[in-house]
Amino acid sequence: MTDPPVPSTHPPKQLFMVADASRARKLAAPELPAGHQLRGIRPGDRSAWIELLAASGFDEWTVEKFDAYTAEPERLAGSRAVECDGRLVAAAFASQRSRDPLAGALDYVVCHPEHQGRRLGLIVCAAAIEHLADQGYATISLQTDDWRLAAIKTYFNLGFEPVMTRIDMPDRWLKVIQQLHLT
Repeated sequence: MTDPPVPSTHPPKQLFMVADASRARKLAAPELPAGHQLRGIRPGDRSAWIELLAASGFDEWTVEKFDAYTAEPERLAGSRAVECDGRLVAAAFASQRSRDPLAGALDYVVCHPEHQGRRLGLIVCAAAIEHLADQGYATISLQTDDWRLAAIKTYFNLGFEPVMTRIDMPDRWLKVIQQLHLT
């Protein structure tokens, strides 16, 4: 059953995508650019992750929110970041979907604006997907906004497919696909 259309006074629900974990894992990620390192969350990373999230438009993060969010063991173990010159420049959280023990999720995929265009989002997503697939998750899902076109293109390249969760989704997805010149 789908939700009724969203009243115009409320923001639209985020777009939803899903991928088969084993298929997505087989898609090769590009090599890291020189001087970049792929890694997980480390003790003492709070401020760096919060700064990266803020630089990417998620400025509501606090130390308390970060600690609570990363308290989930899967998210702590599976999240990935790219570091360059001692600074985090891209990241993706990986977690278990709360309602389905066989479903993983990507959350808050971010890349610092100064480092965009280097496929770092693809690299952190591929690494998080690899972790989730290794843990036995059958599917991986994510939510995103219509205007995050570069991210959506990355998700399509990783094998994610749109899921129509509301009556307004087909038209929104058609617009996104047209903007990405995928038709």
